[in-house]
Amino acid sequence: MVRAREAWVLLPTALFSAAVAFVELALGGFPLTPEYLAARTSYNCYHLLGSAVIYTASRQWMANLRVRLRG
Repeated sequence: MVRAREAWVLLPTALFSAAVAFVELALGGFPLTPEYLAARTSYNCYHLLGSAVIYTASRQWMANLRVRLRG
């Protein structure tokens, strides 16, 4: 379970996912061809990696902010 004060860290990851979905819909939706599904599998790996990087960076930034605020 995510603590309430750290829940905002998930916001950049959620925004990234929403932006990716919006771009996909704008480019023509989600065809269910074998070629598309193969490309989608590879793409999902990059999407998960990007989300993990954003989440980790957000947590690090939050930790640094706490240190600065405490003095």
